[in-house]
Amino acid sequence: MLLLLLSTSDTDLMSARSADGPVSWRYANPTRLSLSDLPGLCEGTSLVVVRLLGGRRAWDEGLDQLLAGTRPVVVLTGEQAPDAELMGLSTVPAGVAAQAHAYLAHGGPANLEQLACFLSDTVLLTGEGFDAPAPAPAPAWGRLDHPDGGAPSDAPSVAVLYYRAHHMSGNTHFVTTLCEQIDKAGGRPLPIWCASLRDTQPELLAALGEADVIVTTVLAAGGSTPAKAQAGGDESAWDAGALAALDRPVLQGLCLTSDLYILDEFTYPMKWGWVDVDEVVQTLVGRPGHQHVVITGRDAPPELIEAADLVTEMTKVKHPMDAGQKGQRGIEW
Repeated sequence: MLLLLLSTSDTDLMSARSADGPVSWRYANPTRLSLSDLPGLCEGTSLVVVRLLGGRRAWDEGLDQLLAGTRPVVVLTGEQAPDAELMGLSTVPAGVAAQAHAYLAHGGPANLEQLACFLSDTVLLTGEGFDAPAPAPAPAWGRLDHPDGGAPSDAPSVAVLYYRAHHMSGNTHFVTTLCEQIDKAGGRPLPIWCASLRDTQPELLAALGEADVIVTTVLAAGGSTPAKAQAGGDESAWDAGALAALDRPVLQGLCLTSDLYILDEFTYPMKWGWVDVDEVVQTLVGRPGHQHVVITGRDAPPELIEAADLVTEMTKVKHPMDAGQKGQRGIEW
């Protein structure tokens, strides 16, 4: 039996890949699919689960194509709280969709394995047997085993901090790759995972304090108003809190799974001297050939323009603000 999982959460996809049960998953991120590829992806599968961030409009045409077919379709939100509107699109009973959401909300390979069996039994009537969704038994933080690279004890140590969700789903290849490069450079990598840097536990801070440098893909914003940690929000929301108290250099890394990176309004940090233009240009020129980078903003430095393959200037034709519309969070700021 083969089921299809289409999720905008790469953690879901990693968990499905690691799931090892009698009912198998085929999986893909719908935002990276061409609609012409969808029939071939569905071929040979008996049921489709779609999990979306952004509501139906995030993948409207794809949903229309699936719902017009004959396979049972379970439609769910990528948020932790259920979305009745999305679940209402499902072609299975509401109770089945709600339980499917619970498996995915808890996450992890074990829950994905049981979700496949649950859907196989309750919708396709196979009789595999299944367990109820269960919270993943993971502590707030921990260490990833990494072989000793042979560096001397006085070599610089580099903490590589990443999200617990990646650890639970087995998505740690990017961590081990970075640690191997630290080994080659003569350093001592300390790979550590955690659920969050908000309300950081003293034991985690002590572990990070063993390092000379910290590279983190976990958001290093931990101020008093973390929900406002965004452009235009409270400046104190960008305070790294207890992490800053360690007095270690902290590099905020990006853990990305796409070949297209959009650095919105990134010309301004270069203009204001917050980031080094030469370093940006060197990074862009030396990036892997399959990566595409789009940088937006005014007053691009000449060095960036010279290095770019395509440079455009936008001219306003009309704008909602001309009619009195105020700026909107997430759009204008």
